[in-house]
Amino acid sequence: MKLLSVGCRALVVFVLALGSVPALAATGDIVQKPGAAGCISNQAADAFPSCGLGRELRLGGGPGVPSVVVSPDGNSVYTAGNGYANGRQGSAVAIFDRDSGGTLAQKSGTAGCVTPDGMAGDPPVAGGCAAVPAIAQARALTVSPDAKNVYVAAGNGIVIFDRDASGALVQKPATAGCITDDGSPAGEPAVKACQDGTALRAPISVAVSPDGKNVYVAAVYSSAVAVFDRDTTTGELTQKQGLAGCMSDIDPACAKGKGLSYVRSVKVSPDGKNVYLAAYYGSMLAVLQRNTTTGELTQVSGTAACVSEGGLDTSVYPPIVGACTAAKGVRYPYDLTISPDGKNAYVTGEASAVATLDRDPATGSLSQRPGPAACISEDGSADGEGPNVCTMGKGLARPSAVIVSPDGLSVYAVAGWANSSSGVVAIIRRDPVTGVLTQRAAKAGCVSSTGLSNGDDPDTAGFCAIGRALYGGSGLTVSPDGKNVYVTAERGGLGIYDRELDVTAPQTTITAGPGDGSSTAERTPTFSFASNEPGSAYACSVDGAPFVACASPLTTSPLGAGLHTFAVRATDIDANAEAQPATRTFTVTVSAPAPPVPSGGGSSP
Repeated sequence: MKLLSVGCRALVVFVLALGSVPALAATGDIVQKPGAAGCISNQAADAFPSCGLGRELRLGGGPGVPSVVVSPDGNSVYTAGNGYANGRQGSAVAIFDRDSGGTLAQKSGTAGCVTPDGMAGDPPVAGGCAAVPAIAQARALTVSPDAKNVYVAAGNGIVIFDRDASGALVQKPATAGCITDDGSPAGEPAVKACQDGTALRAPISVAVSPDGKNVYVAAVYSSAVAVFDRDTTTGELTQKQGLAGCMSDIDPACAKGKGLSYVRSVKVSPDGKNVYLAAYYGSMLAVLQRNTTTGELTQVSGTAACVSEGGLDTSVYPPIVGACTAAKGVRYPYDLTISPDGKNAYVTGEASAVATLDRDPATGSLSQRPGPAACISEDGSADGEGPNVCTMGKGLARPSAVIVSPDGLSVYAVAGWANSSSGVVAIIRRDPVTGVLTQRAAKAGCVSSTGLSNGDDPDTAGFCAIGRALYGGSGLTVSPDGKNVYVTAERGGLGIYDRELDVTAPQTTITAGPGDGSSTAERTPTFSFASNEPGSAYACSVDGAPFVACASPLTTSPLGAGLHTFAVRATDIDANAEAQPATRTFTVTVSAPAPPVPSGGGSSP
């Protein structure tokens, strides 16, 4: 947390110190599994003594690079990365079985990991893992929507695996198994064992379209997104021909785009109509339209083509002011994600914030609402502006990855690359209607390796719950059933958390107003009511009319003499709606007054 002044700091510490007061559990809260079930590490006897022992959890490489995904069927978890583990530097994909409770068990033998040379362990033993030379410098991976394939961004290309019903991986044979920038696996320039691709230098993010027809790869050094057709039966990939095969702001072999300089993240919208990219050096987000029939990409026109700090287009020199949509909290982005309902995009990076953008489902364009709801940040500032530019948060110092839960009620961001001795997961509630973010109160708002919310800052001690295997936290995901959160750390740890799910509807009690079965002479009675769950929203109805939003106390419109019914129901903050409303049936005994007699002495018609 940055210092504004001694006085401001004291106030911030006082407010956040309220985190010592336990918060009630709610949907989205996470609790690490106990004992060895709560984390898996290469270094169980060293940095993470209470974790289960894993093999080849190589999770280093920089912000957003360590990747963890859960298969769509929920039965498997995969990690990919490159870094130091088991006494040596290297790359690996680790493969875990996931049970119905979210507990992980690494597959045995060569089914449990893939390395370039098949070596595993410390000291390294030949044949400990499956050998796939092309996964050298592994950075990211994803699973196809049909769960039949896993795609790994590695070296200067993409590696294609078949996935069987057990979750085991086998690389496709011959050149169908990889596509690289020069046709060679990483580190073997003389061996042309892969298909020859374009704009694939240092791929760092990979996404499959929801219909499974296309794969998109973001490549850092190519400043490009590469476009592939996917055979939905076999999972094989073919890069599109000519300019349709990629979009870049520097590669002449690709279609020209902007907002792609040192691109780090690629995501496809849930409706399949758009592709979004986060470009680090340009501090820009690129907004692309996707042809849902062919998968081809074109950039949106005008200022909607990109989003940047101040609306600046940095893809040209000199930069053009006002050429992009302006937004706060998007400086040097590492990652972005799209909410499952397609209404919002969320961005993390060196702004030490989570920026919130509204998405137009018709056009795919992104915009940011005014005021602090635009972002939530470590100190309330954004992009050098502040304080009070963003909502104040914690555990958000340079978050490297961000994800929205499948139910759309939670956003999680992980930080820790800036200081490998620390790591933190920020736990944030998402309003499913507006997309606005509010961080959970007290220690429910974050989990960190030290209990500090900001690196080694002692003034933030006790602000977070303490988690294990978070040193250098860098990647995370939520299981498809919403029950678990998995977090990777650069020091070679995989954290396993249970996610709270509130599926109980609230109950409303009418606390004041005409009693059930009573009579009243009041034509505009007032009712007070309350839910057993704080923060619930209410809807009211009189005499069977449609329910409309309301608040307690509520005074009805004038009622005529006779029998009437007032009803109220609640919906809690986790979107659980009360099925049976609370009601009061009563009788109004006073008739409506007769209309006034016209003055002037004239006769009535």
